[in-house]
Parts: sequence; structure tokens; C-alpha cells
Amino acid sequence: MFGTVGAAAANPSQLAENLPSSLVAMASTFPGKSAKEFKPAYGMAYRFVVRVDEHGGAKDLGKWQSCSGLKVEFNPVPVRSGGDYTSIKYLPGNLTYPKVTLKRAVERNSSDVVQRWLRKAANDWITAAETTKGAPGQVTITLHDTCGQVVMTWHLVNARPFAWTGPDLDANSSKVAVETLELVHEGFEVVAGTEVSRGDAGPAGQSPKLRLTEVGGSSRWVQFDNTPEKMTVDRNTERITLDPAAPAEDKDSSGGTTDATITAGHKPNLTKLILSDLYIVKGGEITDVADCVDLLVQWMSLTVEKKGDQEAIPYYLELEWGTFKQKVWLSGLKVEYIRFDTNGQPIRAKVLGLTLNVEPKTTPPKGNPTSGGIPGRSVHTLIHDENLPLLAQEHYGNTARWRDIAEANGVDDPLRLRPGGRLFLPAAAEIGGRR
Repeated sequence: MFGTVGAAAANPSQLAENLPSSLVAMASTFPGKSAKEFKPAYGMAYRFVVRVDEHGGAKDLGKWQSCSGLKVEFNPVPVRSGGDYTSIKYLPGNLTYPKVTLKRAVERNSSDVVQRWLRKAANDWITAAETTKGAPGQVTITLHDTCGQVVMTWHLVNARPFAWTGPDLDANSSKVAVETLELVHEGFEVVAGTEVSRGDAGPAGQSPKLRLTEVGGSSRWVQFDNTPEKMTVDRNTERITLDPAAPAEDKDSSGGTTDATITAGHKPNLTKLILSDLYIVKGGEITDVADCVDLLVQWMSLTVEKKGDQEAIPYYLELEWGTFKQKVWLSGLKVEYIRFDTNGQPIRAKVLGLTLNVEPKTTPPKGNPTSGGIPGRSVHTLIHDENLPLLAQEHYGNTARWRDIAEANGVDDPLRLRPGGRLFLPAAAEIGGRR
């Protein structure tokens, strides 16, 4: 008998069918035990039920012939090291979940339930796709054993219909008409037996929203529906040399001409953050997508208000993504409206490109105690790699003006300047006639 059981164990479905006859005698020797209780709880591929749970309640989508696509792919990212030709290291990749495909013979009652569900989903997507009214539901697929007991359950989170395919009709065929329903979802939770769902299906942690908020007392903000998949930091430097037309009579302390290699340097450009593929979606806190885009365009004007000789100043913004915060201003924008309601109002926009200039960590102090009220005067705090020729080029357009800065600050040795030091920068009008 045990040889028979051992041979049958190689085929679980055969074992499930044969066990009643092979173990009836053994089961009778155990008081209170029936042969049914000795059958392994193998899930039978033909015994499963599909239900959809939405805000309006649960619906039984009927019996199905087949179900495929219950799969998760981890997509590890291969990283190769030069000189190492024996192995490949892997970094974590993005989890992906293929479509779940259901097939069955067309049947009046069950097929009608599916069609009513599809009509509701289509109506929600067309008339209120971006709001909570059109929110997806959870699809549950339950597998049973031969005794009707639950073996395994898959809870598909945020499941939506992807496609429905009707049967191929042929007057010359006697085959049963088959319909196909494809579902997309954002992950699933698997529970065994009658275990209750823990509600942890899908990715473990959802990223907080990405948000731009205007700094300076205004409460205006723009929130994106997703966070960027990547963020590019762009920065480079520009080589600055002394003005070749500088006066020949300028001498150093030894009587020779000033050495250009001593005062030359690199002028750092702005640090830029470049983001793309961000969505602005109507729903929740976003009531008007067009207003959000208009606000982004306004922030691109680079000035809050200009009065008299006041320089144009940018709209300073705070970029917030969870605990990541950065003071920036907007310098580049490209947006597409990609979805509209029946009245022509945009309800979804895609930001193809967003360029943000980063506010330097070290900035000149506000106010100018030594300016005497003359427009254009300022105080500058030196940062790393800055020197007098670079400041002269940046503020006066001529590296030779470094001597004016040195004279205004009583600097006799430009090479002894250190980061953190403060320099008074005369107004351009004050030094305009000097050579």
C-alpha cells in the first residue's frame, strides 16, 4: 500500500484522486477520523473563484476556465566591474506585475455581470477618471481543493480592466465561444487557507507626494501625482582668465606685470536639478490642473516685483519630497495637457521637463550696512574657489576690475582671501570711470 502511495506522490493530482481508495482501511483504525481528513489540501487548478471589491460593494465575476499572470518580477539591475570577468553583482530593481488574464466560455448570467462591471469602469474613466469616484478596486482570486476548502487567495490591489476580448465566431465551428478579460494591478498579497488579508499587498512603502511651495508668506503650491523616477544634478565650471586688454602699467610688488596664472580661476555655474515625467492630476487637493500649470508659468517670470532700481528677484520655491527639502527657483519648464473632460477642461498634464536652480548653501547676507544707500552697492561673502578676478567678471563684466574691489576693501594681497570673508562691492557707477 505504501508503495502505491509513494508512487502516486509524484503526481499530486493523481494522489488526491486515489487517496480515498488507498487509505480507507487505514482511516478506519483512527477513531473519529474519516478518510476525507487524510487527503492533502492540494489546490486544484480548475477550482477558483474571482470577485471584485469596489466602493459600491463586492461582485462575483462568476466561474472561469483559466487564470494566468499571477507573477511578480524583481528585475535586478546587473552591475559589472571592469577587470572582473567571473561574476556580476546585482542592485535592487523595480518590481513589476504582469497582466492577469482570465478566460471562460460565454455564459448568460456571469458574462452579463462582467459587462456591467466593464460599463461602470468605462464610464468612470471617461467622466471622472481623475477623481476618487473612478478609483480602482481590489480583485480577489481564491483557489480551492477537491473538498471545496480554501487553499490560497490572491488579493490584487488597485486592479483595473485592461482589455476585454470577445469570442471568435465561426458558423463552421462547433467550439464553445470563449471570452477573455485582462486586468492590470499594482501588486498582490498572497494568504494561505482562511487567513485574513493583512492589507500589505503591493510595494511596502509608497513615496510621499512631490511638491513645490512658494517661499515668502504666500500659500501657493503645486503638487505632482507622482515622484520622479530619477533626478539629474547638472553643474559645470567656466574657465576665467584676466582681461588681455588690462593696462600694461599695472605692476606687482616686484615691479613686474601681474601674473595671469595667479589670479585666473574657474567660475562655477548654477547647480540645476532636472526632473521629468511628472503628472499633475485632477482629484484630491488638485481642483484645477490649468491653474497649476499657469502658476508654474508665472514662477518662470523670475521676478516678484520690480520697483525703481530694485533688481528683479526670482520666485523662491521650496522643493519638498518627504524629508528632502531644497530652496530653488524655476528656470525651465515644458508641459503637455494630455487628458480633458467632456467640457474641454484639462484634467491631466504631463511635465516633460522641469529645471530648478538650486539656491547656494552659502549666500550673501541680506542688507548692506556699508552701502550708504547707493543703488548697486552690496556685500558679498566669499565661497569656495572664489577670488577677486572672478567677482570682477561676474559683477562688472571685466576681470581687470579686481583692483577696484581690492582698493575698496583695503586688500593688499588677493591670494590671502579665504572662504567666509566679506567683501564690499562698489556700485558699477562708482567705478565706471576708473582704469
